[in-house]
Amino acid sequence: MPFSDILKALAQILVFALAINYCLAFFRGTRAAKIVVVFVGVGALYLVALMTDMTELMTVLKFAGPVLPIVLCVLFQPELRTMLAGIVEHASNADISSETAIETVVRAVDFLHERRIGALIAFERSTSLRPFEQHGRHLDVPLIGDLLVSIFFPNAPMHDGAAIIRKNRLAAAGCVFPVAIGKGERRAFGTRHRAAIGITEETDAVAVVVSEETGLVSVAFNGVLERPFDAESLRARLGEILLASSPSADSADKETAP
Repeated sequence: MPFSDILKALAQILVFALAINYCLAFFRGTRAAKIVVVFVGVGALYLVALMTDMTELMTVLKFAGPVLPIVLCVLFQPELRTMLAGIVEHASNADISSETAIETVVRAVDFLHERRIGALIAFERSTSLRPFEQHGRHLDVPLIGDLLVSIFFPNAPMHDGAAIIRKNRLAAAGCVFPVAIGKGERRAFGTRHRAAIGITEETDAVAVVVSEETGLVSVAFNGVLERPFDAESLRARLGEILLASSPSADSADKETAP
């Protein structure tokens, strides 16, 4: 085989490997990963049928193949919509948070914690949370602690929903997040906590929850709920997640600081 053909083959393998790795990294920890699992499973099943000469199974798969993408698009429409929105806005969300935004949220959460006022706050990262704003109230206002606190006061119009922080601004409030399925230890969690887990399973957001019953503060990330947190540990954990993944955070903080 000519050396040029070997290089061409290696280049194609590298491209496929990088594409597969990107897809796995993008879908890992999200409910949309089910789409990838289904496609991989069907592909593996077809290869097995081809290698073992299972003609009947191959016939069924050939008929199901063209229909499968349509079925998956219908079943996983919310996940696909979120994924596509995240791809479109991936570049524009490079500046996801600053120390100023984290400090504002920490102080607001500490105030709510002391008074046992329930709250759910999500930091948008590379995956857009705009699809989850449609049942809430679009705000896009400066992130002010008093305003954030007032949203969650009992009997306030938007206190039952979630607040979304985007690029150091209060993007929306009263939003509805997908609720994680109550299995295992999750059955003991309330709706807010399962919504925090749900949004971090479906996206790469970071969610902060204040329990209305106990006042305990939790952080959800990658579908895992961590708790409890006080103001100092919450500040450290949010900084660890948000600032580490935002190279421009320091410069953004300098621009917003008085």
